[in-house]
Amino acid sequence: FPVTISEAIQSKDLLETRFDFPYTGSYLLVIEHSRLTVVEAEYRKGVRQLESFLQKLPDTRAIQSWYQNGQPSMRSKDGHLTYLLVGQSVFSTQKMELRTGEIRTALKPLRQQLEQQGFRIFLTGMNAVIYDINQITMASTARAERQVLGLTLLLLLLAFGSLVGALLPLIVAMVSMVSSLALIALIAQFTPISSYCPIVTGK
Repeated sequence: FPVTISEAIQSKDLLETRFDFPYTGSYLLVIEHSRLTVVEAEYRKGVRQLESFLQKLPDTRAIQSWYQNGQPSMRSKDGHLTYLLVGQSVFSTQKMELRTGEIRTALKPLRQQLEQQGFRIFLTGMNAVIYDINQITMASTARAERQVLGLTLLLLLLAFGSLVGALLPLIVAMVSMVSSLALIALIAQFTPISSYCPIVTGK
């Protein structure tokens, strides 16, 4: 079952219920330009375009930028880099992680347009990092399984001396993996699970 009594979760619940803090769920949109600095009009125009886009997203609650609060921590010393702090409506952990991919997809046309003007734009934050780790883990696992499958079949052919004998252990292993993944998928409906579960199941 999910952990519900940790100090971190209690603090999060207090921020949501008592203070209505708009940045309990949030991400950072990092903006960089090799030539322009944040004080120049062209840079500010690009940031405004990004703010306008983000404000139209259904889960955006609030946006903070250096232009609003002047905090030195929200820009680099040379002025070429800044970021937007974007507060989100609070969803489940899994939903907030998936929003990373959805926001990046929606943002892609505007990002490409701004990149043609010399900007570099990155979406990051805790949920984005976890999302990226999960994507890399799944891609690496799939690639490793494809690479190992052929070698495993060759070794089994050498060991059993026949195709039928070599295929039987593979079929048993695949049935076992599918059953294990189905069980994990069922458990995942009730509690968060690690992204490493598919890897462990494959072993």
